[in-house]
Amino acid sequence: MYSYIKIKKKIFYLLKSIYGFNVKFLLNNINYKLKNNYIKDKGLIGKIIEFYLLNKLNNINYCDILSLNIEIKTISLDLFGNINNDIFLMSFKLSNFFKLINYNSIFFKKIKKILWVPIIGNRNISFKNKIIGNFFLSVLSNKDIKYILKELNNINNFIWDNKNIFLPTLYSRYFKFQFFNINKCNLINYNNISVKIYFNKSFFRKKIKNII
Repeated sequence: MYSYIKIKKKIFYLLKSIYGFNVKFLLNNINYKLKNNYIKDKGLIGKIIEFYLLNKLNNINYCDILSLNIEIKTISLDLFGNINNDIFLMSFKLSNFFKLINYNSIFFKKIKKILWVPIIGNRNISFKNKIIGNFFLSVLSNKDIKYILKELNNINNFIWDNKNIFLPTLYSRYFKFQFFNINKCNLINYNNISVKIYFNKSFFRKKIKNII
Protein backbone atom coordinates (compact mmCIF):
# COMPACT_ATOMS: atom_id res chain seq x y z
CA MET A 1 0.00 0.00 0.00
CA TYR A 2 2.81 2.40 0.86
CA SER A 3 4.53 1.95 -2.51
CA TYR A 4 1.18 2.40 -4.30
CA ILE A 5 0.60 5.74 -2.57
CA LYS A 6 4.21 6.81 -3.11
CA ILE A 7 4.10 6.08 -6.86
CA LYS A 8 0.72 7.78 -7.24
CA LYS A 9 1.95 10.91 -5.44
CA LYS A 10 5.06 11.00 -7.63
CA ILE A 11 3.04 10.71 -10.87
CA PHE A 12 0.59 13.42 -9.77
CA TYR A 13 3.44 15.70 -8.69
CA LEU A 14 5.18 15.32 -12.06
CA LEU A 15 1.97 16.16 -13.93
CA LYS A 16 1.32 19.21 -11.75
CA SER A 17 4.85 20.44 -12.47
CA ILE A 18 4.21 20.64 -16.27
CA TYR A 19 0.69 22.07 -16.08
CA GLY A 20 0.48 25.22 -18.22
CA PHE A 21 3.72 24.58 -20.12
CA ASN A 22 3.93 23.67 -23.78
CA VAL A 23 5.19 20.37 -25.20
CA LYS A 24 8.42 22.01 -26.39
CA PHE A 25 9.30 22.85 -22.77
CA LEU A 26 8.77 19.21 -21.83
CA LEU A 27 10.93 17.95 -24.71
CA ASN A 28 13.74 20.29 -23.68
CA ASN A 29 13.80 18.74 -20.22
CA ILE A 30 13.73 15.02 -21.03
CA ASN A 31 15.88 12.70 -23.11
CA TYR A 32 13.20 11.72 -25.63
CA LYS A 33 14.44 11.06 -29.17
CA LEU A 34 12.07 12.13 -31.93
CA LYS A 35 12.01 9.77 -34.91
CA ASN A 36 12.50 11.08 -38.44
CA ASN A 37 8.82 10.53 -39.29
CA TYR A 38 7.47 11.85 -35.98
CA ILE A 39 5.04 14.18 -37.78
CA LYS A 40 2.96 11.14 -38.80
CA ASP A 41 2.73 9.78 -35.24
CA LYS A 42 -0.72 10.75 -33.95
CA GLY A 43 0.10 9.40 -30.50
CA LEU A 44 3.38 11.29 -30.18
CA ILE A 45 2.42 13.67 -27.37
CA GLY A 46 1.06 10.79 -25.32
CA LYS A 47 4.33 8.91 -25.75
CA ILE A 48 6.33 11.99 -24.70
CA ILE A 49 4.26 12.41 -21.52
CA GLU A 50 4.44 8.71 -20.73
CA PHE A 51 8.23 8.81 -21.16
CA TYR A 52 8.40 11.87 -18.89
CA LEU A 53 6.40 10.14 -16.15
CA LEU A 54 7.92 6.66 -16.37
CA ASN A 55 11.25 7.19 -18.18
CA LYS A 56 10.16 4.46 -20.60
CA LEU A 57 7.35 3.41 -22.93
CA ASN A 58 5.34 0.45 -21.66
CA ASN A 59 4.16 -2.66 -23.48
CA ILE A 60 0.83 -2.11 -25.26
CA ASN A 61 -0.57 -5.27 -23.66
CA TYR A 62 -0.61 -3.75 -20.18
CA CYS A 63 -1.62 -0.56 -18.42
CA ASP A 64 0.93 2.24 -18.75
CA ILE A 65 1.36 2.48 -14.96
CA LEU A 66 1.11 -1.21 -14.18
CA SER A 67 1.66 -0.85 -10.43
CA LEU A 68 -1.38 1.45 -10.21
CA ASN A 69 -3.48 -0.29 -12.91
CA ILE A 70 -3.78 3.09 -14.60
CA GLU A 71 -3.66 3.91 -18.30
CA ILE A 72 -2.32 7.31 -19.43
CA LYS A 73 -4.29 9.05 -22.17
CA THR A 74 -4.03 12.50 -23.70
CA ILE A 75 -7.19 14.27 -24.76
CA SER A 76 -6.90 16.90 -27.50
CA LEU A 77 -8.90 20.07 -26.81
CA ASP A 78 -9.30 23.33 -28.69
CA LEU A 79 -9.04 26.69 -26.94
CA PHE A 80 -12.73 26.51 -25.99
CA GLY A 81 -12.47 23.11 -24.32
CA ASN A 82 -14.06 21.16 -27.18
CA ILE A 83 -12.67 17.68 -27.89
CA ASN A 84 -10.89 17.66 -31.25
CA ASN A 85 -10.90 13.94 -32.02
CA ASP A 86 -12.32 10.59 -31.08
CA ILE A 87 -9.94 9.13 -28.50
CA PHE A 88 -7.89 6.11 -29.62
CA LEU A 89 -7.87 3.21 -27.17
CA MET A 90 -6.28 0.19 -28.85
CA SER A 91 -6.14 -1.94 -32.00
CA PHE A 92 -6.66 -5.68 -32.44
CA LYS A 93 -7.52 -8.37 -34.99
CA LEU A 94 -11.22 -8.78 -35.74
CA SER A 95 -10.94 -12.48 -34.92
CA ASN A 96 -10.05 -11.43 -31.34
CA PHE A 97 -13.04 -9.16 -30.88
CA PHE A 98 -14.89 -11.59 -28.63
CA LYS A 99 -11.93 -11.63 -26.21
CA LEU A 100 -12.61 -7.95 -25.45
CA ILE A 101 -16.02 -8.78 -24.02
CA ASN A 102 -14.65 -9.81 -20.68
CA TYR A 103 -14.20 -7.77 -17.50
CA ASN A 104 -10.65 -9.14 -17.15
CA SER A 105 -9.61 -8.50 -20.76
CA ILE A 106 -6.70 -6.27 -21.76
CA PHE A 107 -9.24 -3.78 -23.10
CA PHE A 108 -10.97 -3.36 -19.73
CA LYS A 109 -7.64 -3.17 -17.94
CA LYS A 110 -6.84 -0.19 -20.15
CA ILE A 111 -10.10 1.68 -19.62
CA LYS A 112 -11.05 0.95 -15.98
CA LYS A 113 -8.81 3.72 -14.65
CA ILE A 114 -7.50 6.39 -17.01
CA LEU A 115 -5.25 9.30 -16.13
CA TRP A 116 -6.25 11.99 -18.62
CA VAL A 117 -3.85 14.74 -19.66
CA PRO A 118 -5.54 17.49 -21.71
CA ILE A 119 -3.48 18.86 -24.60
CA ILE A 120 -4.79 22.29 -25.56
CA GLY A 121 -4.40 24.02 -28.90
CA ASN A 122 -5.99 24.44 -32.29
CA ARG A 123 -5.41 21.79 -34.93
CA ASN A 124 -3.24 23.97 -37.15
CA ILE A 125 -0.46 24.75 -34.65
CA SER A 126 2.70 22.73 -34.14
CA PHE A 127 2.43 19.98 -31.53
CA LYS A 128 5.38 21.60 -29.73
CA ASN A 129 3.31 24.73 -29.08
CA LYS A 130 0.33 22.93 -27.59
CA ILE A 131 -0.28 23.49 -23.88
CA ILE A 132 -0.43 20.75 -21.27
CA GLY A 133 -3.63 21.07 -19.24
CA ASN A 134 -4.61 20.00 -15.74
CA PHE A 135 -4.83 16.20 -15.43
CA PHE A 136 -7.76 14.24 -13.99
CA LEU A 137 -8.42 10.59 -13.16
CA SER A 138 -11.52 8.75 -14.37
CA VAL A 139 -12.69 5.42 -12.95
CA LEU A 140 -15.42 3.35 -14.58
CA SER A 141 -18.44 2.75 -12.38
CA ASN A 142 -20.10 -0.67 -12.22
CA LYS A 143 -22.96 0.84 -14.21
CA ASP A 144 -20.56 2.00 -16.95
CA ILE A 145 -18.93 -1.44 -17.11
CA LYS A 146 -22.31 -3.16 -17.37
CA TYR A 147 -23.39 -0.94 -20.28
CA ILE A 148 -20.03 -1.24 -22.06
CA LEU A 149 -20.09 -5.05 -21.84
CA LYS A 150 -23.62 -5.05 -23.24
CA GLU A 151 -22.63 -2.67 -26.03
CA LEU A 152 -19.58 -4.71 -27.03
CA ASN A 153 -21.73 -7.83 -27.13
CA ASN A 154 -24.22 -6.09 -29.41
CA ILE A 155 -21.46 -4.88 -31.74
CA ASN A 156 -19.87 -8.32 -31.82
CA ASN A 157 -23.21 -9.94 -32.72
CA PHE A 158 -23.90 -7.33 -35.38
CA ILE A 159 -20.51 -7.92 -37.01
CA TRP A 160 -20.85 -11.69 -37.18
CA ASP A 161 -24.49 -11.56 -38.25
CA ASN A 162 -23.63 -9.20 -41.13
CA LYS A 163 -20.41 -10.63 -42.51
CA ASN A 164 -21.09 -9.46 -46.05
CA ILE A 165 -21.95 -5.82 -45.32
CA PHE A 166 -18.88 -4.55 -43.51
CA LEU A 167 -18.65 -0.79 -43.21
CA PRO A 168 -15.29 0.99 -42.76
CA THR A 169 -16.60 2.66 -39.60
CA LEU A 170 -19.20 1.77 -36.98
CA TYR A 171 -20.41 4.04 -34.18
CA SER A 172 -22.01 3.01 -30.93
CA ARG A 173 -22.95 5.02 -27.87
CA TYR A 174 -19.52 4.69 -26.26
CA PHE A 175 -17.20 3.83 -29.13
CA LYS A 176 -16.12 4.22 -32.71
CA PHE A 177 -14.78 1.19 -34.58
CA GLN A 178 -12.61 1.49 -37.70
CA PHE A 179 -12.00 -1.59 -39.85
CA PHE A 180 -8.98 -2.03 -42.13
CA ASN A 181 -8.17 -4.51 -44.94
CA ILE A 182 -11.87 -5.29 -45.34
CA ASN A 183 -11.38 -6.21 -49.00
CA LYS A 184 -9.05 -9.05 -47.98
CA CYS A 185 -11.64 -10.77 -45.82
CA ASN A 186 -13.56 -13.93 -46.54
CA LEU A 187 -16.25 -15.82 -44.67
CA ILE A 188 -13.75 -18.27 -43.17
CA ASN A 189 -10.75 -16.24 -42.08
CA TYR A 190 -10.96 -12.76 -40.58
CA ASN A 191 -7.36 -12.59 -39.38
CA ASN A 192 -6.52 -10.10 -42.13
CA ILE A 193 -8.94 -7.51 -40.78
CA SER A 194 -7.67 -5.18 -38.09
CA VAL A 195 -9.82 -2.95 -35.90
CA LYS A 196 -9.10 0.31 -34.12
CA ILE A 197 -11.39 1.25 -31.25
CA TYR A 198 -11.91 4.83 -30.01
CA PHE A 199 -13.99 6.53 -27.36
CA ASN A 200 -16.81 8.29 -29.19
CA LYS A 201 -15.99 11.97 -28.58
CA SER A 202 -19.67 13.03 -28.59
CA PHE A 203 -20.51 10.70 -25.72
CA PHE A 204 -17.24 11.26 -23.92
CA ARG A 205 -17.73 15.02 -23.96
CA LYS A 206 -20.94 14.57 -21.95
CA LYS A 207 -19.14 12.37 -19.43
CA ILE A 208 -16.39 14.88 -18.66
CA LYS A 209 -18.11 18.23 -19.19
CA ASN A 210 -18.05 18.89 -15.45
CA ILE A 211 -14.39 17.91 -15.07
CA ILE A 212 -12.58 19.92 -17.74
